[in-house]
Amino acid sequence: MSDRVPAIKVLLLPKDTNALGTIFGGVILSHVDLASAVEARKTATHRYVTKAMNAVEFHAPVFVGDLVNFFTETVRVGRTSITVKVIVEAERWGAGHGERVRVTEAEVVLWPSAPTARRCRSCRHDCRVCARFGVQRRLRVRRAGLCPGRGPATW
Repeated sequence: MSDRVPAIKVLLLPKDTNALGTIFGGVILSHVDLASAVEARKTATHRYVTKAMNAVEFHAPVFVGDLVNFFTETVRVGRTSITVKVIVEAERWGAGHGERVRVTEAEVVLWPSAPTARRCRSCRHDCRVCARFGVQRRLRVRRAGLCPGRGPATW
């Protein structure tokens, strides 16, 4: 286990606790999201957005003062998405020695956020104008002749 390098390492503070003295699950999830983005950037240098968090399991609570490690591995690289598995372990230093406890596991699906990364459904080509206007307005953009695939030849 000592040969693994965490994607990120965080020391959790009292500002992250709930009324029971444990760390909020949402704080852990936000760090899981960051760790998955770090792993995805190793595969391809795009900006990524989180599409889904699948199979998030909380095994044990995280306490104030725990040093939390987020280990990542790429599970799948698809045509338009990357799936990353994140394992969260807490190092507890209460008794003078570091005990590692697995606290959370998650699988995160990320998509590149570049507008040209998607194909335009209305004209079947890479279209920045159609991607910028979104799904609802694509048909109106195409009918108005603003789409490069259907519009003026000057685009």
